[in-house]
Amino acid sequence: ARMHAELGQLPAGWCLALFHFGWDRSGGRGRNIVGGPSTLTDAIAAALGERRVKGAETIQVVLQDDHVEVTYLDAQRKEVTVTARHVIMATPAPITRKVVANLETDLSEALGQIYYGP
Repeated sequence: ARMHAELGQLPAGWCLALFHFGWDRSGGRGRNIVGGPSTLTDAIAAALGERRVKGAETIQVVLQDDHVEVTYLDAQRKEVTVTARHVIMATPAPITRKVVANLETDLSEALGQIYYGP
């Protein structure tokens, strides 16, 4: 199931139902990624080929109207800024909150409420 809405437009129960639908293996509905979630990032890396940047540390992501600006330190610690149409933030909530410079307030607050266990 796929859903797109602004934060706060979906009731929490609906979100829990979607989560259950995607991860409950009973009834044949489970949609876990065979091989684990890293297979997605491995496939993206393979598709990027030589355009993929290794050994970089993202220091800022800025959302613009029609693109995204990503500033990172390359393997030699040189600051580089690139633009892209889209960015996938595959980071824990506190890192996303820190790195994305202009998150909407509601989203930033929601990310601030996510806690990870020890």
